Amino acid sequence: GEKHRVRANIDVTQAEQAVRVDLGLGDAAESWAHVDAKVHAKVPALLDGADWKTTAFELTADIRDLDLRQVSALTPVAIQDVRGHLDLHAVVDGTLGKPQIDGHVKLRGGEATIVAARQRLKDVELIASLTNERIEVSRLRMNSAGGSLRGSGAVSISQGVGLAGRVDLQADRLPIRSPGLPRMTFTGNIGTVVDVGLDSTSVEVEVAASRVDVFTSRIKAAAAIPTNDNVGFVDFDEPPPRDVTFIPAETPAPQRTTHIEVALVDPVKIIGPSVDMEWGGRIQADAGEGGASAEGALRSRRGSFELLGNEFKMEPVSYTHLTLPTT
Repeated sequence: GEKHRVRANIDVTQAEQAVRVDLGLGDAAESWAHVDAKVHAKVPALLDGADWKTTAFELTADIRDLDLRQVSALTPVAIQDVRGHLDLHAVVDGTLGKPQIDGHVKLRGGEATIVAARQRLKDVELIASLTNERIEVSRLRMNSAGGSLRGSGAVSISQGVGLAGRVDLQADRLPIRSPGLPRMTFTGNIGTVVDVGLDSTSVEVEVAASRVDVFTSRIKAAAAIPTNDNVGFVDFDEPPPRDVTFIPAETPAPQRTTHIEVALVDPVKIIGPSVDMEWGGRIQADAGEGGASAEGALRSRRGSFELLGNEFKMEPVSYTHLTLPTT
């Protein structure tokens, strides 16, 4: 059709193969996706047993002003009504056995309904880059129900087998909606440091200048998920049949060690019509060949809360050395 214009050119010889595909993404004349792929494969040599990993190639992808509504049908059921405009430029070249990546992506005016969070994300902006050695998010912004989230971060990739980096998020009255919990918003800074190696994983989270407003009335209702009488929804989360048997692998996976640490570097203020508390502390959990354990300390600096019409005042108290038995 006129909305999805497609052009393709293919040029193949025994020494070189090239493909160019142009895809029109919508009504706008400037909205196109271009993919150029060129492989310098020596076909006779490969048929004689030459190593295909040494074959040189170049791949270039350009997407300009992609309206995400064009691909919203491809999103998982947990993400509904995706919108926004995407620009992407990526170059992959080198050899098939050792490709080199250099890519950039930009999203503006993004929107999506996150079903599990019961929220509609709006005004989503993302600027990110990717190479073989580094993934960097220089800008992440979004709004939801009167609150907002800002962030940035970078992760270094070590020879394709490990990664290490830091992500910083700043939330301002970000809504927290979940069945069984009161309406809440979160304001604060979250810094996360991740280090993943061949046999170990470490995650450290620091929460600072944070506040939780409970029973707040400033949360706006999420936009309703669009419905259509001609579309039915199927539950994809049904458990597997009872007669399914899982065959264990012959060789057990190597044992990994995992370290998770959460630190409340500033006391978290929990404020609401019937609650006024401050909590601080640090908890860490470790798991490995010897089992799992957790320890740390949580401290209430002050506080009060109402229950059944009675007001209770909390004295400063500390819960220390929280330990899980090894398994």
